[in-house]
Amino acid sequence: MALDEADRFRITTKLADTLGQDDAAALMETIPPFDWHQIVTKTDLTNAVKDLATKSDMALEFSTLREEMGIKFSQVDAGFARVDARFEQVDGRFFQVDAKLSDLRTELHKTLRVHFLALITTMVAMNTMMVSLVALLK
Repeated sequence: MALDEADRFRITTKLADTLGQDDAAALMETIPPFDWHQIVTKTDLTNAVKDLATKSDMALEFSTLREEMGIKFSQVDAGFARVDARFEQVDGRFFQVDAKLSDLRTELHKTLRVHFLALITTMVAMNTMMVSLVALLK
């Protein structure tokens, strides 16, 4: 039980009557002004030091883990950057293929037009020859 100031004064006065003022004051200074359960023991300090050491070890482990994760995430980011670069190259190649297909389509259209006109011309000439041949044979 904690002693309040009134209790301490009363006990000091009684001790002063028995032991003298200096001895009573010295004895009362050895009694803490709080409950005994509030006094820290060596075991309490040892446990507190262990807790602090454990917390310090955990903080170090988490710091190491954060560093390792940072490195890994940087590597993943670099990998994604390489993949993005490859996609850029593939997109460029698709653009080239599209351009070549467009050129091929244009060339095919021109060639088909020329062949179609040549075919029609040949057919007209053949028909003309047939009509002339029939007219000659009659």
